[in-house]
Amino acid sequence: MEASVTAPQLSPKESRHLYYERSEAVRQYVLARAAGVCEACRQSAPFARPDGSPYLEPHHTRRLSDGGPDDPRYVAGICPTCHRRIHYGTDGDAVNSKVMA
Repeated sequence: MEASVTAPQLSPKESRHLYYERSEAVRQYVLARAAGVCEACRQSAPFARPDGSPYLEPHHTRRLSDGGPDDPRYVAGICPTCHRRIHYGTDGDAVNSKVMA
């Protein structure tokens, strides 16, 4: 509770981030290929976007920042839960390997 009172006194910080531009065509292809089903857990997308399309996220199985290609063979359409699991879960590497297979 005390931290919420002092939060407005925090000063802004400046940072720089690198952004790797991804292909929109690859994104569209991967999401169409997934057809509304997570390519990791095989469950239906958790919800629909405002346009009615199923919500899945493109995931690069080999990070672009590590020199991975922006190629549909290395990108999967996965649900947000699996995406976070891959990046932050204790079994993330195993889930990522499963998606790559």
